[in-house]
Amino acid sequence: MAVSLELFDTPASRLNSFVAQCQPNIQEWKEDVVKAVRSVEKFLKEQHFQGDHGLDQKALKVIQVGSFGNGTVLRNHAEVELVMFLSGFSSFQEEASNHNHHKHVLSMLCEKLTDCPDLLHLQPQNLRLVHGVTSAVPFTIQTWEMEQQVTVTIVPAYRVLRSSVPNFQPSPEGYSRLIKARHTLGHFSPSFSELQRNFVKYKPTKLKSLLRLVKHWYLEYVKAKCPRAELPPMYALELLTIYAWETGTEEKERFRPIILDPADPTYNVATGYRWAIVAQRARHCLKQSCCYDNNETCIPNWKLKVNPYESIQKLKEKIQCKLESSAPQRLSFQEPGGERQVLGNISSLADYSIFSDAHISLLQIVSPEMQVFLKNPSGGSHAYAIYSSSLVLDLKCQIEVREGLLRKKQQLEFQSQVLQDEWSLRFCGV
Repeated sequence: MAVSLELFDTPASRLNSFVAQCQPNIQEWKEDVVKAVRSVEKFLKEQHFQGDHGLDQKALKVIQVGSFGNGTVLRNHAEVELVMFLSGFSSFQEEASNHNHHKHVLSMLCEKLTDCPDLLHLQPQNLRLVHGVTSAVPFTIQTWEMEQQVTVTIVPAYRVLRSSVPNFQPSPEGYSRLIKARHTLGHFSPSFSELQRNFVKYKPTKLKSLLRLVKHWYLEYVKAKCPRAELPPMYALELLTIYAWETGTEEKERFRPIILDPADPTYNVATGYRWAIVAQRARHCLKQSCCYDNNETCIPNWKLKVNPYESIQKLKEKIQCKLESSAPQRLSFQEPGGERQVLGNISSLADYSIFSDAHISLLQIVSPEMQVFLKNPSGGSHAYAIYSSSLVLDLKCQIEVREGLLRKKQQLEFQSQVLQDEWSLRFCGV
């Protein structure tokens, strides 16, 4: 079912309704998917995998993780991650020394999935082996009860945790053994997948709704527009959203986040990904209706220390510096029970009897996107949609996504001038 609502056209005051309407018949749909996935789980628990040196393994436990397991799944983006805990290993070192065995297990698993008569009703397709920090087998399933295909990903893991209760805390000795194993960072992450799942699963309902909203934005407005970029995984985005919800941050936009996995604190889940692209798309999102209430009041609030006798124009300059934006602004103030007053540039806060803590509303007037035509050395030309207030770095990110040319290797010129990354296009005269 296609959803006609657009996130960027939805006022902030209606975002709860937006999230609900993006999830039609979610409970019924989840039950159909769970029923199908249980068939896969039952199949995995019945398997034996004979490896090198007589190593015979079976699935001790199979759990659902990721968005489906932690309760933040989206209706139209169905991906189920299954972690299969295998017998046969008693330590991280032993598992690391037999790391090729997991690849062997997954190769056998592909053959078994293809030939299993008990799974024919699921129509398993697109089976393949994926090798990275961890190896996995993704494939699609679909039954007559489900409207769309569901992607199932199976990941093998060494079972290090013996309890899965919500507040379970692993012993420090376990992490000490993990560090001594000296393997690729993140290699043992699936072993802690129950902790990862529970860390999100038992968060407040309101926070989980925010996670769904952020995921919708990420899938529709970041990944869909940058399909070839090495973007951060969804789990890293979940942790960043939870951090922002709980504590907020005063960091600058162009940051390199360190997001330690709460289940495996030796692993920075944010490393190696294109956060600059996510930040660029986030800046674009901040200019849309979903970040404003009734298209007037910007929802984010932050404190700014000012001299009440300085001019409003000076205050606006400070705000522009903080937002790194040169867009025209309008400030307004409303006393309880009174009418809203627009603050004039030549006046000061003192002129409006504002001397202590006060809530001032900001309306930032954003110009529409323009088309920039870029001519490359070979004579070809490409058009890019971008705001005049965007940075040269934002344009370079778009070029990198479309052309595959790293932004560090790009040099943009306009009117015989080399454009610097931190300049806005308006500042450059574009």
